[in-house]
Amino acid sequence: PPLQNVVQVLQLDFSSGVCPHGYFLAHLSQTFVSGTSRGDASTSTDLDRVLNELLKRSPETQCIWRCRYIHHPRSVKRWSNASESGRFMEHCVATGQLAVVNDPLVVPQLLASHEISEAREIF
Repeated sequence: PPLQNVVQVLQLDFSSGVCPHGYFLAHLSQTFVSGTSRGDASTSTDLDRVLNELLKRSPETQCIWRCRYIHHPRSVKRWSNASESGRFMEHCVATGQLAVVNDPLVVPQLLASHEISEAREIF
């Protein structure tokens, strides 16, 4: 169907370990269009249209569960040193007991970005 923005689809089955044999998981993602209010029903219209079209093309397929969210990345440091728990978190990071990494990018890229380099630094 005609869309306002590109929708990326990643389909996984049991061989990837994400669901039982005979099922599959479809991950649909789209860049959030700037200027649209947060949580507005129109933010997922394209995703709904693509999912409905995919299900229509395969009538024997059913969608048994669905999750929808808007992703807003956080900063790497998610605590304040002003609190005791914040100082504890800082100590854990400084001593290598805890590794905190960046959230995934907002732009739907089904390829790795900074995740690989951060994992190599940790391990």
